Amino acid sequence: MDLSTAQAGQRIATSGETDITDVLFGPASAMRASDLNQGLKALVWHVEHKGLFDAKQQRLAFEKLALKLGRTDLVLSGIVDEPGPRARYDLRAKGDRVDLGDVLQWVAVADAKAVQGISGRGQLAFDLAIRGAAPRPGRVASPPTIVGVLALKDAAFRYPGAPAEVSALALTARFRPDSVDIRDLACKVSGQT
Repeated sequence: MDLSTAQAGQRIATSGETDITDVLFGPASAMRASDLNQGLKALVWHVEHKGLFDAKQQRLAFEKLALKLGRTDLVLSGIVDEPGPRARYDLRAKGDRVDLGDVLQWVAVADAKAVQGISGRGQLAFDLAIRGAAPRPGRVASPPTIVGVLALKDAAFRYPGAPAEVSALALTARFRPDSVDIRDLACKVSGQT
């Protein structure tokens, strides 16, 4: 990881790669690791980042924050104001020709029945603006506002042991602050009966 400072340490530039492992999550009141949800523990989060923190403004600007999944990168850029428990964020997620197989292969190791062992293929493209804030202590988190488009084409997926496969999956989802509009969903379901 590269780290440099300017303006008497008020601005800190950082870039590099980091692997995050053994992710557990749950309430702040948890006393032991066994009290936390371990569904993401098997995932390795390989993160590439390049950004600048301005201590005076309490602003973290990401030129790039990428989750690397095989040959696929899921990339964010944007601003986080007041990083920490009162953070507010304004981010942009962009991707083109994202390999759905790489995404599913990564998530398939999670300890979550909805995705465990799933495999697939296809191409994903998206251009999304994501705005929101971290939940205040003791309050329920508000969902972020997401605006933009996500498209999936030539996709397929299958669960291990499932008698059928979903193939020829295509859709375009248009995200608005209060809705998601999908008008062109198409797929085939085939397999043993």
